Amino acid sequence: AINRIWGKASKTEHIAIELNGKVYYGNVESREWEVYLPKMPAGGPYEMHIISDLGRITLKDVYIGEVFLLSGQSNMEFQPQHAGDVLKDLYDSKDCVNEQIRMLQVGWLTPAEPTNEVANHFNWKSANQSTIPNFTAVGYIFGKHMQEELGCPVGLISNPVGGSSIEFWLSDENYQKVQDSYKSYTTSEVYMTPSLGYNGMLYPLTGINLRGILWYQGESNAFGTQAYYDVALKIFMDQCREMFGNEQLGFTICELARYEGNPLAYSIVNERI
Repeated sequence: AINRIWGKASKTEHIAIELNGKVYYGNVESREWEVYLPKMPAGGPYEMHIISDLGRITLKDVYIGEVFLLSGQSNMEFQPQHAGDVLKDLYDSKDCVNEQIRMLQVGWLTPAEPTNEVANHFNWKSANQSTIPNFTAVGYIFGKHMQEELGCPVGLISNPVGGSSIEFWLSDENYQKVQDSYKSYTTSEVYMTPSLGYNGMLYPLTGINLRGILWYQGESNAFGTQAYYDVALKIFMDQCREMFGNEQLGFTICELARYEGNPLAYSIVNERI
């Protein structure tokens, strides 16, 4: 993939990136800059130098590989450390250390309008005994499997929100499409305010090249809108493929677990999936 590197800078007219001994030049407009890097083989770690009239910034431990987004609600949010001994083998020995698995947790941010800002500075962490217990369990197991299968660095971006309905992750425009598609629909049936997750925890990721999205969500749509979950899910998938600029963006979608709560409605959600 061609990769876009972007950011903000003050009082500079020129921007360039040096990587692997080659320099790539970019554009600066209204104090926002972007540089496009050509296709490169997977690997790392590398050093990336961002060069401008203001000086030079060096980023270390830069990897080139496949990036996956891990999203949904509490099923995806659940961490290995909360599973007692069941998942302890994921992190209880030094064998779990893997620099080829990079993990990033998106902070909580729910503004009324879409924003390019993030709740905290992105901080990629490699998989080890201290990071795995605090990451998404389903997402890490998925990422570990993908890293082994692909044999290249794998980046995992996690942004799930417990209790969120699928409408929470839709733009205002796409939420309206869902409302227009439902024969009977009321806002009271939606858990958490629609679009807020899209505005602050999905939209800021626009521009990242994703290999795929792992989606684990649906319980919060099992209380009145389960029969239309396929409509909302299709709109969500189309939205992601458009915003990430990839019509072939792959989705791995988890069915809901069979547990207490609302088993009939959960089965309807699974059927719609």
